[in-house]
Amino acid sequence: MRKRRYWILGAIGALLAVTITGAGILLETQAGLRWAVQLAERHSGGALQVGQAEGHLAGHFTLEQLRVNVSGTDIRVKRLDIRWKPTALLLGEVDIKRLNGSGISVQSAPGARSSTRAPASLPGRIALPLSIHVAEARLNGVTWNDPKNPVHLSSLNFSLE
Repeated sequence: MRKRRYWILGAIGALLAVTITGAGILLETQAGLRWAVQLAERHSGGALQVGQAEGHLAGHFTLEQLRVNVSGTDIRVKRLDIRWKPTALLLGEVDIKRLNGSGISVQSAPGARSSTRAPASLPGRIALPLSIHVAEARLNGVTWNDPKNPVHLSSLNFSLE
């Protein structure tokens, strides 16, 4: 009986060690970041593409040649640098300390917005499953490629609470 108890405790300890090691590899290595990016791309149904990912999920990473295509709107980002606190996810929060983006281009597909409809407006409230905090964000070179009203911002700085 005693041997069985030690065997069970040893098996639980080994399983726990493998789980912790796997989580460490996923969070603390570039391979873990690349795996997470590939998983996100695969599950996006083609809406997300990332050219290159560097860093690690445990705090700081950079995405290059990012492309998001949703509802006829194509968003391209040359470089997105993110410093965040992933442990905040355990509290139901996305806590981004610093977000820097550059070379951002937004292009609506031709005919995506009919001229007979009213201009788009923001909803009064957006309910998300996680709260989002961005302490510091800087977006450089933001271009909205609307044929009728193109907009170019050299720099956009903001924070979200």
